[in-house]
Amino acid sequence: MFRDQLLIEASPRIPLQELREKFGFWRIALSLLINEMRLRRRYNAIAGLSDRMRRDMGLPLEERFPPPSRPSLWDIRF
Repeated sequence: MFRDQLLIEASPRIPLQELREKFGFWRIALSLLINEMRLRRRYNAIAGLSDRMRRDMGLPLEERFPPPSRPSLWDIRF
């Protein structure tokens, strides 16, 4: 079987050239773009989950720091 594999030409240019001749450059580029967008949607992002959902799934809770407080004129003391 190894000898048979060596007889196969390993150049990827021929299949790509055949695809380009059959479908055209823009159709292939559009299909690659659509496929990439579909693959990106498959990944589950946990960044936007609330602490309650994280706790239900057994994930560590996200540390949220309070925003820094702005100084107020009422805090001025004489």
